[in-house]
Amino acid sequence: MFPAASGSGKEGSKALGLAAPSTLSMNQALEGHSGQIQVVVWNSAHQKLTSSDSSGLIIVWMLYKGSWYEEMINNRNRSVVRGMAWNSDGQKICIVYEDGAVIVGSVDGNRIWGKELKGQQLTGVEWSPDSNLLLFSHLNGEIHVYDNAGNFVVQCLGTSVGSGAMVVGLSWYHGQHGHVEPDCPVLAICYDNGRMQLMRNEGDDTVYVVQFYTPLGEVPGQELTGCSWEGSSLRIALAVDAFIYFANIRPDYRWCYFASTVVYTYTRPERAETCVTFWDTANNEHYVKYIKYLMGMVAAGEHCVLSVRTDDGSGQFGLIICNAIGTPVDSKYIDIEPLHVAMTANYVFAASKDNFYMWQFKAPQSHSSVAMAGSAKLDRAEKMFHVDDSPSGAEQNFREGEMLYERLLLVGRESGMVQVYSVPRVALTSRHTLQCRPHRLALNSDSTKLAVIDITGLMTLMDLEVKSGPSSEGQGQILKFERKDVWDICWASDNPEMFALMEKTKMCIFRNMDAEQPMPSSGYLCSFKDLEVTAVLLDEVMQDPEFLNTDHILTLEAKSLRDTRELLEKVSIKDAASFIEENPHPRLWDLAVALRRKLGDWFRVVQLLKSGPAGDDTMMEEALNNIGHHYADRQQWEEAVKHFEQAHNHEMLARCYYQLENFDGLENLVKNLPEGSSLLPVVADMFCSVGMSEQAVTAYMKCGKVKDAIDTCVSLNQWQKAVELARQHNVTETGGLLGRYAEVLLQKGNKLQAIELFRRADKLKDAAKLLYKIAEEESEKKLHPLRIKKIYVLAAQLVMEHNAKMAKTMKDVGGSRSAALIGMYDDPTNIDMGDVIDSDTSGNVRKFLDSPWRGAEAFHFLLLAQRQLYEGLVLSVSASAE
Repeated sequence: MFPAASGSGKEGSKALGLAAPSTLSMNQALEGHSGQIQVVVWNSAHQKLTSSDSSGLIIVWMLYKGSWYEEMINNRNRSVVRGMAWNSDGQKICIVYEDGAVIVGSVDGNRIWGKELKGQQLTGVEWSPDSNLLLFSHLNGEIHVYDNAGNFVVQCLGTSVGSGAMVVGLSWYHGQHGHVEPDCPVLAICYDNGRMQLMRNEGDDTVYVVQFYTPLGEVPGQELTGCSWEGSSLRIALAVDAFIYFANIRPDYRWCYFASTVVYTYTRPERAETCVTFWDTANNEHYVKYIKYLMGMVAAGEHCVLSVRTDDGSGQFGLIICNAIGTPVDSKYIDIEPLHVAMTANYVFAASKDNFYMWQFKAPQSHSSVAMAGSAKLDRAEKMFHVDDSPSGAEQNFREGEMLYERLLLVGRESGMVQVYSVPRVALTSRHTLQCRPHRLALNSDSTKLAVIDITGLMTLMDLEVKSGPSSEGQGQILKFERKDVWDICWASDNPEMFALMEKTKMCIFRNMDAEQPMPSSGYLCSFKDLEVTAVLLDEVMQDPEFLNTDHILTLEAKSLRDTRELLEKVSIKDAASFIEENPHPRLWDLAVALRRKLGDWFRVVQLLKSGPAGDDTMMEEALNNIGHHYADRQQWEEAVKHFEQAHNHEMLARCYYQLENFDGLENLVKNLPEGSSLLPVVADMFCSVGMSEQAVTAYMKCGKVKDAIDTCVSLNQWQKAVELARQHNVTETGGLLGRYAEVLLQKGNKLQAIELFRRADKLKDAAKLLYKIAEEESEKKLHPLRIKKIYVLAAQLVMEHNAKMAKTMKDVGGSRSAALIGMYDDPTNIDMGDVIDSDTSGNVRKFLDSPWRGAEAFHFLLLAQRQLYEGLVLSVSASAE
């Protein structure tokens, strides 16, 4: 027999794992041998089959267009082939004959070398993982090691298996999938007396020897002629007489599940550590950690614990608490070997062969800084117990409140005894004797029932509740419930009477020990909640553990959930409600709510949410929101407001307030809305439409729309407020606004206010124009020349400040401009004052802009000449007048 190629064995249904049964894909008789088949080997690298018969004929078979054909044939015609083996990469094959002949050939059929081992009777051969060594088994039970050129190296240690035992099997793991731990046994040698020798390498002198009860075993027939593993190692095939028996293998993976996170381990050939992956199934993200000498893991609540063996030679072991992304949050060194580990949300329990240990770990997120400072002064619970002791728990000092939710700790012994302890006091409360050797124990959600799976896969149930009444049968009654071939179980976390178990390749859900219709699956059970079982296809995950697929997470529904869904779709609501009342569960109420939502009966949805255990605040808000729309569509605004307020629908509230002209409500809504809300501009427009400028500005400013606030002030003739906002927020692109406001001021004769407006808005040129016009008007009156001079000076200063600003702008853009071109690069938002300055004086104004100091100089010399004249300085007067 030979290993099949690795495959999933599932046909279109992702609910079936790799270990699920599959149909026979090919059945072809390979004709070519004339004698009895002696040896068959498989080349997995090149997908080739090599067979040999009693006459010494060797045939290499290959698959071509769906059929197997002879690729090569060889017959030495001198002896019988006793062993054949391909090396790890499938490039070389070694063939040994009974008379001591050895031939090494290549995959393409060329002979590499041959050797005659005189006087030796060979029975088998095996390659080393690196293809540098060959192991030859002899008829007398000895194992000789040769190099890949046929030179003798050493004889393997074989004295511990007994004299006269013949080797019947050799297997050396090639290491292509990594190792469970550094320096672990990889070479297996099996003898016909029922012993198996495990070695780390060919020179290992501290071997492990396994003695089976009998070398024959129990065979469903006369003779077992061969056995082989499937390529994925999930099935094994046995050839008995004329039959082939297939057996599914359920590997005991090191994995756990908590907080929507699957934690699993695998090995890589290039690393000595174990790769631990934390897979966040909700977001399909994973985090990888590497841990050396990992022994086991278990999870509960929001954490998992990893048990490890230290490599410092101290003989200690470690417990590491990790969160959902693999970050250690607490750790502890212990002196016992943690062969078994259990965990609750606050405690970790580790057991060796005769002791068990309890540790109260610290979860940082469950403590405030004040609580942590206080608890740091108290020692956390940590205690060691011997399995034969009977602790009463009286000497344990626990803080107040820790006993509010007392749970149980169960310790199963090889003798079949189960010891029950209370937690956290660790007091022995009872002992129960089972008629089996327990392999796995599982408590239900309220610690009243215990599921026991023994080493043969037989599952039984035990009632741990203390009976009351005159007909009491005591405590720990074995219930009339048995299931065979069980390899996994998971109690429902929200119903102590429901559990799911895995039998062979099917999953079955039980309610009150009554089985539902089984479902085909090979998933490992993660959780059971809300009538849904979550399972992970670890077999498929392990085929490619670095590339995760959410399809490997299964969600399987209980029958009551499936039936309720069908009833809600096919029968009346009354009948469906009756069914839900007979099978009460929050998830079934969820389905009823979902149906009412689908029908749009939101009034009934609110009633169901208030009366039943289903739903949450989000669902309630959705229902109230839809009821509010119901009233709003019928213009019943006051009723709509009541429901929209409860649903926190601010958008519809604003609409209803507006329709009701409840502007106080709109103002309060603006106060409650967060800054930057998209609803604020809508409410501001509502205020603007009714002329409430102050409220509109408040809404606009809260969402940062200063320009819209200014435009609102302008549209409502609130010019002072508009200018104030522009000045406070340095709004420069308000030329149109300033021009209109300036025009309004000029029409009212408030020229100085217009000048101040342009000055604060940094419109220096426009302010200067108005000043020059005022100066000309005052000049025509021929009054107060000193004041006229000051007006010209102020205008000139504004022009010079404007020119300096423009020159700096030209310098910043990288080019020098002449003074004549500065006006071409003027601020585009400057106001064209042609509309506010008379046409007969506009030319003079432009003249002063070209020579800003001309008017100031003229009135300066006029005043100087006048003063000199009164002082009698005639010559000076003549000079000043020129």
